[in-house]
Amino acid sequence: MSRLSLPSGNQTQSKPNLATFTTLARIGMAFALLVAGAYAQTYNAAANFSSTVNSNSSHWSYRYNTTGTRDGDYTLLTFTAPPSPGWSDSSGPVAETYWFVTASNEVCPCLGANQLAVPLTTNYCCGPVILPAGSIFEHPSTLGDLGDTVLSFLVFMSGTVTVNYSFTDIDPYGGNGINWYVDLNSGVAGDLFSGTVDSTPGHISTTGPQSFRLEVIKGDRINFVIDANGDASYDSTAIRASVTY
Repeated sequence: MSRLSLPSGNQTQSKPNLATFTTLARIGMAFALLVAGAYAQTYNAAANFSSTVNSNSSHWSYRYNTTGTRDGDYTLLTFTAPPSPGWSDSSGPVAETYWFVTASNEVCPCLGANQLAVPLTTNYCCGPVILPAGSIFEHPSTLGDLGDTVLSFLVFMSGTVTVNYSFTDIDPYGGNGINWYVDLNSGVAGDLFSGTVDSTPGHISTTGPQSFRLEVIKGDRINFVIDANGDASYDSTAIRASVTY
């Protein structure tokens, strides 16, 4: 028996026309997009950067090792200080606080962020160094040129995520560039993606925007890693990274 109940008497059931179906389909599509948008959430490394909190439970954490072995066992950076030299925008000096491996703000590995909507500029020796708007600053270890600097995202919910990233050399005045890696937890058995960004005078080397989908489990880490490629000079690097559920 049909579950549709019609009024008694001489009633007829009208048939929806094509326009009705089209309208209902559009309403359904709009609702689906609205629901999807309501649940989609993006965690952007620069926008969510913290100069005061760096912990094992942070969505984004700032880490390093001294071995150069990408085994996923990375130590938290614990010291904070203004970078030296500092950064400026078109209006003048901009106060920034970075994470360092020691109390000295002249020793790396180190990591910071430009959370502004405009680029920042400094000069280490040889010409302007420009940190793009909305990007993370990373420099590999200057302690014997060995070790990794790591931007790490903690997966807090299992599912499928979209990962966006780029690595860009911003000090193109010498050196041999950096090696970069994107790892799920450890890179020992293999990296998700990897490559080299060179440091060629007069040329900005970059991976350009990259994107991929990844199945993750709560507790995983997505690590964005750089090393000095054997020579830490001229290795200032801009990273853009985000994870979207």
